[in-house]
Amino acid sequence: MHMANDEQKDRAAFDAAIQALKAEVANAGVHLSLDSSARLAYARQIQAMANELQLQATSGRITWGQAAQQAQEARNVIMEIIRGRSTPVGRAMAQRINGASRCASRRK
Repeated sequence: MHMANDEQKDRAAFDAAIQALKAEVANAGVHLSLDSSARLAYARQIQAMANELQLQATSGRITWGQAAQQAQEARNVIMEIIRGRSTPVGRAMAQRINGASRCASRRK
């Protein structure tokens, strides 16, 4: 029973990672200068990756935990690429905000 519960948790983590990736790409498309064709291309690639990871996990080639980890790693890479496409002003603002939050957390 414990093993099935762990598998359910890992499957839920995989589903959450894929949904987070989809949401972040959609959000980035709104706030950054991604055109509709770029957003569509990202969405297609994300769905293809999700389908492949799901197939591998259901066939037993990888665990759901490994699928979730790979989805999270892909999310990180994709978000770095998207952030790299943002404008210099947007990057400067993000760095300023991140710098301010780091300073605030150090004061605590």
